[in-house]
Amino acid sequence: MIQEQLPLPDPNPWQRKVRSSAMAFDAEGKLFLTTFDGDLWLAAPSPVKEQTLTWRRVAAGLHEPMSVCLRDGDPFVYTRNGIIQLRDLDGDGDYETHQNFCNDFTQTAETREFAMAMFQANDGSFNLAKRGQQLTNQGVDNGKILRVSPDGKHVETVATGLRQPYVAYTPKWDLLTASDQQGHWVPSTPVHWIRPGHHYGFRPSAEVVPPSQPITEPLCWIPHRVVQSGADQIWLGDQAMGPLNQTLIYLDYYRPRLVSVFPDSLPHPEQAAVAPLPFSFDVPLLKAVQHPINHWLHLVGFRIWGSNASQWAGLVRLRPSGVPAPILTEVRGFQEGVFLRFAQPLEPSSALNRSHYAIQRWDYQRSSGYGSGYYREEGQAGIERVPVRGVILTPDQRGIFLLTENARPVMQMEVVYRINASRQQALEGSAYLTLHRLPAADWQALGLTEPPASLSAASTVSPLAEVPAQSGPPTVAQGQELYQSMGCMACHSLDGSTQGRVGPSFAGLWGQDRQFARGPNRLADEAYLRESILDPSARILSDFAESDIGMPSYRGVLTDQQIDCLIALIKSLD
Repeated sequence: MIQEQLPLPDPNPWQRKVRSSAMAFDAEGKLFLTTFDGDLWLAAPSPVKEQTLTWRRVAAGLHEPMSVCLRDGDPFVYTRNGIIQLRDLDGDGDYETHQNFCNDFTQTAETREFAMAMFQANDGSFNLAKRGQQLTNQGVDNGKILRVSPDGKHVETVATGLRQPYVAYTPKWDLLTASDQQGHWVPSTPVHWIRPGHHYGFRPSAEVVPPSQPITEPLCWIPHRVVQSGADQIWLGDQAMGPLNQTLIYLDYYRPRLVSVFPDSLPHPEQAAVAPLPFSFDVPLLKAVQHPINHWLHLVGFRIWGSNASQWAGLVRLRPSGVPAPILTEVRGFQEGVFLRFAQPLEPSSALNRSHYAIQRWDYQRSSGYGSGYYREEGQAGIERVPVRGVILTPDQRGIFLLTENARPVMQMEVVYRINASRQQALEGSAYLTLHRLPAADWQALGLTEPPASLSAASTVSPLAEVPAQSGPPTVAQGQELYQSMGCMACHSLDGSTQGRVGPSFAGLWGQDRQFARGPNRLADEAYLRESILDPSARILSDFAESDIGMPSYRGVLTDQQIDCLIALIKSLD
């Protein structure tokens, strides 16, 4: 895939900030772009591979717009004031009329009650995502997916129990999906199938009466370290995007990346799997659309909250390169094991070596605490290793079946692979499954012959599955790697800064006198740091007592040696 950054209208004659929040294409390829500062910009269609755009500001004065849809040529913009219909009455290209299409839903004064996401259904109605994470003000529509009738006169609740959702729709399958973000009552990042009347588990802190209906579990959980801030989703069409065609793509805002989602069956999925795609971006990703003519994927966003993106805002285009892509195109879980299909042929000797794979699994726990640690089947903190007892390669050499035993329904299964493609290109990656059920493998449908029960591979132990804890003294370098890979950087800086962070900086932390909302002060020594990692809600710093962003427990996630490495990193910043 080729990644190209397209120019935004910055600088501009009005000296307007261009914090790009959403976009939409019309049938001719004209691009409508909203900015968080209240403007609507229009870019004329450009030649197919040009990276230049000619922009014109066509509307202003909108209140923090975050979504835009086009209906009968008119832009409909989702703002904190409701849905605004823009109209060009004199045909000069400017939208001088702003009509309140619908505001019959609540909007509180909560700082982060953004106009999260909106899509237009086939009948002309609009579906909205309303954030549920509230601290000081609780509205009756928070945490809901709402449907606004085509005439804007009626609003109905579709679903409830969401914390910070982005919502998307695919007409082909009549499938409504939503992302959400880890937090209180949400143990990790979910992929939801949204159905009328269902409750998806989040309970705001201001809620007095618990929900009466049962919780609908997500199609799939994603570890927080893999996707830390779920945003938009888009179901790609059936052309122009190569191996990503007809794939559901899930956006991670914090560490800008894309994740493929693989529902087990359509149009009524019961579970799903995800696989991170090997693309990284400099722009915090919020929304995605496909071009109506060339069908290339366009991504847009700005730093609305903490992100490790290097740029504050941007517009990115992703198009095929013609080079075989090192990605997964299918991930499925069965009673007998896990099936993976790749976009290119594999090198047989490498693919059939079971030491090149590692599988582990764990469960989460919903609670009023922030996020969740990892738990074994019996409820103890920790992770279960799943040995790979054999590998089968499909005749086309693109698919592998990893045979396991002692399968069980599980909230999270991780599959790590380190193999080679047919051209000796290294394929290293991972996939994550949620198994609500364990169907028997349909060997014929997978292009395989049912293996004999005695199938075994040459190696007897998977090195990855039995990787020992690191030995030797903890090092700052190992702590730095964990700081990045485990998501510590999302909330804690290393340079003393707190802008865009919701936790204290690690710089100068060691040896400090810490003041808590409750209880006596305490010195930031090794015992305190270890407790903060394993039981972060035990002591809340007074400076962060009013924040509704908590820290998840890493009990069962990090080993003692890894915690020592993080402590060594913090010590080095004294």
